[in-house]
Amino acid sequence: MTNKQIGSFRRLPAFSSIIGLPLRPGSSGKGLGWVYGRFQIPHLRPAEYKRSRLPRNRRTVNRAYGGVLSGGAVRERIIRAFLVEEQKIVKKVLKIQKAKEKQASKS
Repeated sequence: MTNKQIGSFRRLPAFSSIIGLPLRPGSSGKGLGWVYGRFQIPHLRPAEYKRSRLPRNRRTVNRAYGGVLSGGAVRERIIRAFLVEEQKIVKKVLKIQKAKEKQASKS
């Protein structure tokens, strides 16, 4: 190989380390978005997920954001969205109560 840059090829184990043959990089599996960890999905190269090597039910997880976010991350998103909506409702109720108090004090 003429390319001398670091990482341009992987070396074989010690017994053949003199010959720097290019090797296909392995896969570390599908990630969980911003959360550390891996899915329990077979570790393949991206193109192999697209090809029909695996049936669809082995490539994804059956839930919202299946195969992209973990169950805990999805739960966290749902709870966060629910709490934000609750806050909006509470603000609206407090605003209405304040308006009623103002009206009662004027009359």
